[in-house]
Amino acid sequence: MFLVSGVRYILDIRPLFVLKNCLPVPIFFGVGDQNLDQDDSLIFSALDPGASGNLPQIRFEYASLHLKLFGFRELDWTCAQMIGNDFPEISQWKFKSTDGQAKFDLDINCVKSCGTYVLSIYAPFWMINKTVRDVSLR
Repeated sequence: MFLVSGVRYILDIRPLFVLKNCLPVPIFFGVGDQNLDQDDSLIFSALDPGASGNLPQIRFEYASLHLKLFGFRELDWTCAQMIGNDFPEISQWKFKSTDGQAKFDLDINCVKSCGTYVLSIYAPFWMINKTVRDVSLR
């Protein structure tokens, strides 16, 4: 942090958090304050499959990570989690449909490397149907 003409700037040489999308679909992310329920005022960034993105200006226990998936199973999905320095290596985050009727879990792998937390979001099992027929698991 440094001051120039009375304005405070924070410069991230090495990001504290990086989000990696290991899903076959794009995911949108935004960083908010401690309010997990409010994401209307956030600015969301897209993360393509296989891409990584920096999570700027995150402070432990004072920020929340908001994730969105659009069009998966013909629904839009949201998830919000507080950012803390006690992330387990593997955890499950619950996504809810925007209509509140459905839920599903995605896994987060957290690895600390050279002072940076790398959060990789993935599905342990993901089936892609490239046929024209409906497929169901039993």
